[in-house]
Amino acid sequence: PVRWSTRANRGVTATLNDLVAQATGKYVTAIHTDDYLLPGGLMARVRYLEEHPEKQAVFADALAIDEKGVEVAGSAIRNIHGGRPEQYGTDRGLRREVINRWAVPGGTLMMRRDFYRQFRYDERFIIEDFDLFLHLVSQDLLGFIPVCVSASRVHSRNTSRRSDIWIKVQQDRIQAGIKRLGEFSIISAIQLLGTILQLSLPIWKYRISSQLSSLRAFLRKKPRL
Repeated sequence: PVRWSTRANRGVTATLNDLVAQATGKYVTAIHTDDYLLPGGLMARVRYLEEHPEKQAVFADALAIDEKGVEVAGSAIRNIHGGRPEQYGTDRGLRREVINRWAVPGGTLMMRRDFYRQFRYDERFIIEDFDLFLHLVSQDLLGFIPVCVSASRVHSRNTSRRSDIWIKVQQDRIQAGIKRLGEFSIISAIQLLGTILQLSLPIWKYRISSQLSSLRAFLRKKPRL
């Protein structure tokens, strides 16, 4: 059975919390409205979780498609997000890659529903991924399968690519990193601090550039005596 509901837009994280609360199955997955599942993708992830009871979640790769549905890359992780999926085969490698090189395409994650008894998406954030994945890899609860399970659409309207909310996305990632620092070992925490610094620098650069542009505009308008 399919349940259809609608309400005012409260953002991705709040919506996911509402959906999880309504879920009744053993596993939970979500996909964006402009993406689609590939044949066998659901069962591939179910099979992994059935065979790895120590893991609470698994993700996979995705094809990248353009606005017209034409395939532009066979690996969204590698070709679109700059990730290294060959490093995802061990808990250590996966943890390092998630911290240092965020490259997970949307629509590829599957969770055990029971996991949500002790986890809620942080509704302060406009994207859910980074905070969740940091928590998962800090406890070695995340797995990966090297297959494409969905098609991920790449276009100018992707939430994380919109220039008007780019700073908010980066700030959310910084706050998620700070929030999860205490869950990691010293070495991983140092790596995470490095990522937080890398995320901070472009924000400061953008702010300084904006201030300078405003100052130049003010000086051009200021009447000369």
